[in-house]
Amino acid sequence: MLDSYAANTASTMHNYFIPFPQTPPIQPKNDEWCANNIPQHEIDNLARVFMPLVLDFYRSEEGQREFAEWKAKREAEKLCKKKAY
Repeated sequence: MLDSYAANTASTMHNYFIPFPQTPPIQPKNDEWCANNIPQHEIDNLARVFMPLVLDFYRSEEGQREFAEWKAKREAEKLCKKKAY
């Protein structure tokens, strides 16, 4: 069982290591925002790990359902704000 799990994991893991284009660092608008000082290559590394997982979730049925619920709630909130004015 472990061998089939390892084989499935190894076959899908290559999808998670996709290259991202180099992006210029984001320039802070004020000095307060610049408190984190995270290097851009570290942000890129985190994106390489999390982005495929997020995409997989939103491609799933559960992710599609949750997105539709969020979208409907957001639209309802917009209508309430318009009615308040």
